[in-house]
Amino acid sequence: MATDAIVSARFYRATPEKGMLPDFADTLLAQMGQPVLSRERDLGGGVMLRVERCEADGEYVDGQFSRKQMDNIPPQDGPLGLEPIKLDRDQGLGHICAFRFHRPTSIMLLQTNILSATPNRVTLYIRTLLNGAGTYFFEPILRQDALDRFKDRKLRGFTVSFASPPNLEALDDQGLASARGARLLAEAFNGLELSITVKAGREKRKKRFLDFENTKREINALLNSGADIDKLEVQADPTNDDEGRNIDFLEEHLKCRAELELSDVSVEKNYNIRREFLKSEFDTRLPYLLKHFGS
Repeated sequence: MATDAIVSARFYRATPEKGMLPDFADTLLAQMGQPVLSRERDLGGGVMLRVERCEADGEYVDGQFSRKQMDNIPPQDGPLGLEPIKLDRDQGLGHICAFRFHRPTSIMLLQTNILSATPNRVTLYIRTLLNGAGTYFFEPILRQDALDRFKDRKLRGFTVSFASPPNLEALDDQGLASARGARLLAEAFNGLELSITVKAGREKRKKRFLDFENTKREINALLNSGADIDKLEVQADPTNDDEGRNIDFLEEHLKCRAELELSDVSVEKNYNIRREFLKSEFDTRLPYLLKHFGS
C-alpha cells in the first residue's frame, strides 16, 4: 500500500471575485485541449501548478491538480545513506490532489495536500488562466455555519496549533500573521510543535475583545491554506441563550477522511480510487449542501 494511503478532503464554495467571469468549471475543462506545458503556470515562490485531469460527469466535474516541484528536492535514502535525486531537465516531483466540483452549488471537494493545490493556489492559478481579469475565491463550508453563528459575538481568545512549524514557509503565500509568528518562534527555539494563543485582557472594569474581522480573516486563511493544523478555535463571551464559549473550526469544517487501497506504481489507478472516494463522500453530504447552498 502507498505511504499516502490516508486521504482527506475538505469542502469549499467557489465565489467569483466580480461579476461576469468565465465559469470556473468551464475554465478548467478548456485547459484539457492544451499540451501539458501549456497548462502549467508559475505561481511564484517555486510553485508550478497545472490542472492534470478534468472531465465532466453530469452536474459534476472531476479532476486532479499537479504541482511540479523543481527546487529543494529531498534526497533519496538508500543502503549507503542519503543521496541527491537526479532529475532530467524540466523534470520535477509531482504532488497531486483530486477534486470534485458540483456546478449547481459551486462547491468543490478538494483533497488536502499542502504540497499540491491548496485553495489559495487554485485561486492564483485561475487568475493566470483568465489573464488577470479576475478569479474565484474559496470559502470553507462549515458544518453548522459556524462563522455566521459567531458573526455578532464578542471574541475573548484565539488559538492555533501547528503540527509542523519548520515547514511553515509553505504558507508564505497566505500572508498569515499566525504562521509568521509560529515560524519565528519555531526557528528560535528549534520547536517541532507550537501553539499560539491570543487573548483579550481586562482593562480595569471594562472588558476588552479581539477584533472580529481580523480574527475571521485569519481563520478563513488558515482553513484555505490546507496547513497541517492540530487546533484552531476561538473563545467567545456566552450569550443568554447560548452557554457555549468555544468553537472548534477544525471540527466544524465539512471534511472527510479515509484510508484507501492505493498503488505504489499506478498513477491512473490511484486517481480512479481517489475520484470514487470523493464521489461517494459528495453524494453522502449532498442533501445538506443543497439545503444550505442550493438555488
